[in-house]
Amino acid sequence: VRIALVIYGTMAVIVFMMFFSIWSSLQRFQNVARNIRTRSGGESSFAEQNKIPELAGVALDFDRLVLTLRESENAIRQTAEENAHALKAPLAVISQSIEGIRRALPAEDTRGRRGIELIEQSVERLDSLVSAARRIDETLAGLMNPKLERTDLSALVGDICTGYAESRESEDIVIKIAIAPGVFVNANEDMIETVMENLLENAISFSPSGGTIKVSLRAESGDAVLTVTDEGPGVPEENRDRIFERYFSDRPAGPEKHGARSNHFGVGLWVVRRNLEFMGGTVAAGPSAAGGLAVTARIPRSA
Repeated sequence: VRIALVIYGTMAVIVFMMFFSIWSSLQRFQNVARNIRTRSGGESSFAEQNKIPELAGVALDFDRLVLTLRESENAIRQTAEENAHALKAPLAVISQSIEGIRRALPAEDTRGRRGIELIEQSVERLDSLVSAARRIDETLAGLMNPKLERTDLSALVGDICTGYAESRESEDIVIKIAIAPGVFVNANEDMIETVMENLLENAISFSPSGGTIKVSLRAESGDAVLTVTDEGPGVPEENRDRIFERYFSDRPAGPEKHGARSNHFGVGLWVVRRNLEFMGGTVAAGPSAAGGLAVTARIPRSA
């Protein structure tokens, strides 16, 4: 019986050590995956953290997968830049050639001049489409391997709003900010800047002359709540969720304001949603007190 107890005890210890070793390796795998996703903790690999021979093949496959994703990210960025350059070059040639054709047309040739106007509008639309496609590709590539770190959201949002307020003084647009200090989030600064720029540009493009845009940031429970409101025409309730979809734009007809481009393809707010969701946040739209649109973003606060 004593010998049996010793044997059973030894086997129990061996089994416990085996399961503990497996559990430790899986925890290391999890830490490596988290570090790779957030680009923190240096250059880690699954093979280096693995201590179990049976998992060596799995660790190598994971490392190859990570390498493939990084190569895909670089390929997407490079392809987007090359395609944009290749498409914009002939568009620029067409735009320059149109001016010569316009001067050669007699003033009484209204049909020819109307055709020139249609060509110019089409070229401008194609140029905007190329820019929108490049923004989408760069956003998708950026989501593959961004670095998330503790960020002072209060300071970052304040700096961005101050810069926009100074640059929009000549356009009679007022940007008012109410930012609570010391709001930290685990995020990527470039992504946050893109979110703020798109939200502000969207609000500016809808604001009437002399309009006011309000930006507020506060801490609410475990979230940082960022709200951007304008005094524009607002968005119908049935379209408030759809404005965050790719290529959807709810923009009333009329002249463009504040230097906004005449073509809008519903990319800006789609980028906002993708960036926020990657950082664990959400975004929603609703009516503002001034009758315009209020876009509210929530990002989990950092401890």
